[in-house]
Amino acid sequence: FIKFGCIKDEDFYKKVENLVIYKNLAGEYVPVNSLYAEELTEEEEKSGKEPQAVYYVSDADKQAQYISMFREAGLDAIYCDTYIDPHFLSYLEYKNPRRVRFLRIDADVAGALKEDETEDEEIKKIFEGALDGQKVRVTTQKLKNENVPAVINVSEFMRRMSEMNSFYGMGESPEDLTLVVNTANASVLALKDADAEDGKRAAQYLYYLALMNYRPLKTEESEQFTKTANVLVLNYLKK
Repeated sequence: FIKFGCIKDEDFYKKVENLVIYKNLAGEYVPVNSLYAEELTEEEEKSGKEPQAVYYVSDADKQAQYISMFREAGLDAIYCDTYIDPHFLSYLEYKNPRRVRFLRIDADVAGALKEDETEDEEIKKIFEGALDGQKVRVTTQKLKNENVPAVINVSEFMRRMSEMNSFYGMGESPEDLTLVVNTANASVLALKDADAEDGKRAAQYLYYLALMNYRPLKTEESEQFTKTANVLVLNYLKK
């Protein structure tokens, strides 16, 4: 009710903006406006400084892998899992356009967790060849967590547009997916020395694993994932 009141009445928002709290990854409750910067100085305005990025979790179960990666990297996010939260976050961005922008925890994984910006062109080509025909972009980054082979990165803007279209019955928008391949992961690096056909199947397998941590697989995706996994297991046992 407080969030709804803020959206409906600006005077009410001004009175309670310091009292709106959210739970963070540590289980602590913090005022939401304590997470982003004060008003930018004139010099910062002129320099084009970007607003503070605040990450949020909308579904703790579906985004468990991303939460784990954030915790291990010492990064924080807030839980925004009620129906009104997307509207309230948009309202806060509207009220503080130069101070804050909210990103779902899977919206900028490479930006938040990267350790090295250098692209590995060989790995990138392996995945692009394996995923030819899939509607997904491929990028490589050395991430801080070496245990995760790849993650799906989603544009915050396009995801919000898709959700809005679905809400108003306008159908689903095309997914704007980027596969971020982690070059700190041993399985990913091993693709360089793998047989071409085995490497292709392994890259496809890692893609579907990353996709499963983002959303449930569609029927055709599930069938392809099962087929690929079966072939990989069979080839492994033969060796």
